Amino acid sequence: MSAILDLLKSERGITMLALIIAATVLAGLRIVTADQWVTYTQWIFTAYASAKTITGVAQIITSASANANANGGAK
Repeated sequence: MSAILDLLKSERGITMLALIIAATVLAGLRIVTADQWVTYTQWIFTAYASAKTITGVAQIITSASANANANGGAK
């Protein structure tokens, strides 16, 4: 349950959910086909997962750099 709450607390997560809901409404109205809906939601998830991974890596690099600077740099 905490993963869902974390998703709803982030702008990226809310945007992803809004796009999926919009795609679902368009599929329900038969404006897009089921295949197009699947493709669209796959792209949304891929973009979300990629952005989350990049953010995580950037935080790791930043904290490693800060720790190295606090310890007097690389030896």
